[in-house]
Amino acid sequence: MLNGGPSARSMKKHTLTFRALLEGVLPVHRLSPAEQRDIALALTRGDDSELEELATRSIERLQALGYLKFLGEAVEGEEKVLRYRNLLSSEYITIRLQSRPVSQGVLLLKLPLQGARVRATMDQVKGLLSLDERILTSDDRLLTGVNDVLKFILDTAKEVTACDGVAFCLSRESQDKLRYLEPVTQGLEPAPAYVEEWVIDKGHLVYVVDVAAAPPEARIAGEPFQSVAAMRVGGEGHPLKGAILACSAKKDFFTEQKLVLLSLLADTCTALLARTERLGRLVFVDSLTQVYNRSYFDVQLGNEIARAAREKKCMALCIVDIDNFKTFNSRFGYEGGNQVLKEVARILRTDIRPFDSVARWGGEEFAVLLTAPVTETQAVAICERLRTAIEAMSLQIRDLSGNQSGVQITVSIGGAVYPDDAENAGELWRKANESLLEAKRPPKNKTLFWAELGLKNRRLLGEGA
Repeated sequence: MLNGGPSARSMKKHTLTFRALLEGVLPVHRLSPAEQRDIALALTRGDDSELEELATRSIERLQALGYLKFLGEAVEGEEKVLRYRNLLSSEYITIRLQSRPVSQGVLLLKLPLQGARVRATMDQVKGLLSLDERILTSDDRLLTGVNDVLKFILDTAKEVTACDGVAFCLSRESQDKLRYLEPVTQGLEPAPAYVEEWVIDKGHLVYVVDVAAAPPEARIAGEPFQSVAAMRVGGEGHPLKGAILACSAKKDFFTEQKLVLLSLLADTCTALLARTERLGRLVFVDSLTQVYNRSYFDVQLGNEIARAAREKKCMALCIVDIDNFKTFNSRFGYEGGNQVLKEVARILRTDIRPFDSVARWGGEEFAVLLTAPVTETQAVAICERLRTAIEAMSLQIRDLSGNQSGVQITVSIGGAVYPDDAENAGELWRKANESLLEAKRPPKNKTLFWAELGLKNRRLLGEGA
């Protein structure tokens, strides 16, 4: 129970402390020996908050064992009232608790919710348990990245609370670490500063009981929502940190039960995201270079094209090929060649924009996705920055004779822009690859995009005519 007060009453109007409740009213002798021992030790220590927690827990256990019957709860003035019947003695027990500390239409609860108890339906419990099983989709495909996982989490939050809208708010810290997240807000406009301070940084569950009565900075949901609950997902050591927002068109929609379900969901989400990330690294990350692999690239290319189409903006595909790579294997062996691959991947990974991605396509080829919005001029500039960074890299490799040698690495890059150059993923790849083939004509070590290649071909045709 939330913020319980230190008093209990029976229906005979005898006011009892939680100590008295444990010592003489509740049939604690029906509990297990271990539970009875915990109660005896707590009674010896005499800590009121501990006794309240044990009394609450004992009531729940006795109810589950069939010795107490829950009769319902109500709010009377400033108190929340829980009523039970002792089925062994036919006595009625009423627990009166201090009402939730709502200030200016906002309730701040520190997680985890100490002493909170939830009476969930089987469907709600199944919804939470299914999160643990939902690393694979129905077609046995691993949930792809945080977008896929977050959408499923938000759907579950909406299902278990029956609220009207859900959204995810990403922390500023995570924005610098993660690639661009699929927008999954359903018409909501959260207030990042308030959520960042109270939910993400301080770890509270924030419940805006009445949006209209809340201070302006706490109005983290717009029309038509009148109440909203926000809780943190992720944490220290996890690359994703943010908050789930659950909203309702009704004031004070989220009961204690719904708030507990949301807090349990947030905990489950964090564990699920961490586990999915670990599995994702096994499935979607190239073990040698530690960039994404072709499986991830195939999925993500379609995602980025779909996003660009929705936003009516451009994205670019760039193919990076290491020049004369076979000479590294011949001179330094496969270990030397692997070192070249790892160093090129490191520069590509660290020098792209935070919301772009790089994948090893195969052999000595890498694919770079420049997400929308990006113009062709910007894409060329990014590729040139990558190319010159690789060219300037200083790398020492031990040759087959055991001697250290300095090597210079260069790359050729071909690119194409959606939708200017292509209308789908297959066509975009084909045109980027054709641009790469032309870029690799001697002298190599250059960047060429499809628009420039097309202009060059038109010039050649004009000269031939």
